Formats: sequence, C-alpha cells, structure tokens
Amino acid sequence: MALAFSTAYRVKYSGLARVEVLPDVELNGFFKAVAEAVEEAVLNSMFAARTVEGRDGRVIHQVPVEEVVELLRRYGGGWVALK
Repeated sequence: MALAFSTAYRVKYSGLARVEVLPDVELNGFFKAVAEAVEEAVLNSMFAARTVEGRDGRVIHQVPVEEVVELLRRYGGGWVALK
C-alpha cells in the first residue's frame, strides 16, 4: 500500500483522468498518523539494538530501555502504551 502527497495538481495522462483532491484540513489526520508511526519505528529500532563491539574495540552500548520508558512517562513521548 502506498500513500502519496503532492502540492501540484498537474497530472499527465494520455487521455481523460479523474483526480480527486482532499482539502488540506482533511489531511491532518494522515500527517499525525505518519508522525506517530515514525516515532514508534524509531523507538522500536532503538530498543531492539543491543550492545556491540566494532572495529578497534569500539563499544556502542544498548539504550537503557527502562530509563527511556521512565523519561517518556515523565515528560511525554506520545506512546499511550507506556502511560
């Protein structure tokens, strides 16, 4: 499934085409859903990462999940499931 947005109304087809356009105010829900999905994807990715050791012994530690969850609870973060 794909959802695309454009600020242009030009559509090039080799025949007749019907184009339906939603008013800007009706797009607010879509934009909010996209923002929430991106937030969830970023946090899921951060929480799934584990401590790794790379080249020359460089260590990158995993995110302390419980501390992040507490910060999200305290200061907000949009995740209803965490509240």
